[in-house]
Amino acid sequence: MNNLAADLASRKRYDEAAALYRQVLSTVELPEALNNLGVVYQQLGRCDEAESLFRQAIRKFGDSRGAMQPWGNLAILLERRERIDESLHAFGQVVALLPKLRPADEKTAARYLAHHEALLRHIREPAGTERVGLLAMRFGVREARRNR
Repeated sequence: MNNLAADLASRKRYDEAAALYRQVLSTVELPEALNNLGVVYQQLGRCDEAESLFRQAIRKFGDSRGAMQPWGNLAILLERRERIDESLHAFGQVVALLPKLRPADEKTAARYLAHHEALLRHIREPAGTERVGLLAMRFGVREARRNR
């Protein structure tokens, strides 16, 4: 059911995807489903609920590499809501998880690092931008930017 919900979300059928994710979560609180429902709610403009779901997923994942996606999604949501200090903290958590990632995680990490680098440039933090830029090169942000 989780895969079907992801397929619906990819086709922008957000209400149907949300219903399926809620159904999955009614039986077991999978952190992946919490994160994915958060993404769907964000697309639906339900940002307070999305934030809550990302935070729940983070608690469930703990400090495992799986927490990278909800931390990254939370960081982007907070940035869009102009909660910059909180966003920077969340991006910092993504950076802290980088040593735990597998090669399959690198494309997602590159996307989050590109957002982080752009935010630092926007608020004019040159030292942070340089550090994140180096990490971004390590995780292939240049390829991620070309594939947008």
